[in-house]
Amino acid sequence: MPTFKAIVENPRKDGTYHVKILVTHKRSKKRIRTEWYLTKNDLTTDLKKIKTKYYKELIDEKIWQYQKICNKIPNIESKDVKEVVKILQIPPQTKEQEVFEIDIITHLMKERERLLSLGPKKKKSAAMRQTVTNSLKSYSRRETVDVNELNTKFIEGYIDFLRDGNEKYTRKCSSYPGVISKALNDLKAIHNDEEAGIIKITVNPFEKIKQRRRSGINNRPFVKPKKRLALSVEQIQAIINLKTFDTKREELARDVYLLSFMLMGMNLVDLYTCTDYSEGILTYNREKVEDRRDDDAEIQVKIEPEMLPLFEKYKNLNRMKSNVFHFSTMYADNDNFCDAINKGLQIIGRKIGLSGKDLKLFTSYSTRRSYATIARYDAQVDMNMVSELLNHSDGNGGAKVTQLYIDKKFSHLWEANRKVLDLFDWNKLQINHIKPYNNVNNSRTKEPTLLSRTTGCKASPN
Repeated sequence: MPTFKAIVENPRKDGTYHVKILVTHKRSKKRIRTEWYLTKNDLTTDLKKIKTKYYKELIDEKIWQYQKICNKIPNIESKDVKEVVKILQIPPQTKEQEVFEIDIITHLMKERERLLSLGPKKKKSAAMRQTVTNSLKSYSRRETVDVNELNTKFIEGYIDFLRDGNEKYTRKCSSYPGVISKALNDLKAIHNDEEAGIIKITVNPFEKIKQRRRSGINNRPFVKPKKRLALSVEQIQAIINLKTFDTKREELARDVYLLSFMLMGMNLVDLYTCTDYSEGILTYNREKVEDRRDDDAEIQVKIEPEMLPLFEKYKNLNRMKSNVFHFSTMYADNDNFCDAINKGLQIIGRKIGLSGKDLKLFTSYSTRRSYATIARYDAQVDMNMVSELLNHSDGNGGAKVTQLYIDKKFSHLWEANRKVLDLFDWNKLQINHIKPYNNVNNSRTKEPTLLSRTTGCKASPN
């Protein structure tokens, strides 16, 4: 595929500098003349590069047009650089000029800047846009990708690229295309007007990909989700009943597992990063899907009496940190935190009688599967409500426009969570207290220091 670069030639007699586009293809080079003649004030000190923003944008636009034409040239690799340049210099037809074009990468980068302007809370969402942009450039081997190129074949090839030879779907196989899908929908909302019959962006690859994956056609079989372990009410109660621990890591794993369970299956990464707690309500945005949801995957959890001992035990007292819990003080990053919890859960699993495949599957993510299963079949919570409890949906079904006029509330989720918590005897939960070391010297020790004093946890009256 040809590459393009703007070059500045030696000064003319009138003191101006002519800009040309250098085309490199199959190790050969050829220049294309442009209509732009610049002065010294438009160039860098060495007179080799353009610094004036106006001209830089014009030239970038011209290069983008050339790249678009090259993408449509059949068997371009069989042509030499002279043939390619000859095609590029053919005047465009009127019909082609009317075709709507917009660069998805430029849109993603503008969205990144917008998110960064909203403050630290959107920093990870902005970083995701940058990551997706980088991966799109690597896959397409270009700096620009027109929105009309995002057909089914392109996206399926992109997903295969993200797999990188791995037959299983990785997390980025869904999260990266999810960001592109949201960007595509945003652009459609801006440029399309179905009521007026104006459809500038027609591509809709993601729905077709979902249908193909479900039906297993085109040699793309449906990929079953990774198997997870769901514990029963009795097994969760056995974890609650544990009194002694061989290591601090084991006790931390027990505490975090139950804390995650009581907080409606809250992911460990969200426990690690959450920063918003006020008047008994914990508010957070589910990081895994925050970039793909119109509501930013926000959810609020009421802190019930059963949660208070664990909540107090691990709350952050370090004024230098805004986190609700001090897990970020104990571990340098979320990966180390998750790794420690999963190692501790292997010991917990053996103590409650798990073995073999079940023990191997007993990880921190088992919390969400256990919570969902118990909520649905033991607490008799409606399936749609379970979806909301796990923050899988925004709870508005197809009424997205109507939802914009309604303040979102979460009290119905708290009532459902109350049904789940009432299935257990929380009086048997024994809590070892830890020293609040994290507000004294900002220590980064890997394990908390435990005191011998213990207390029971009383459930609230039904």
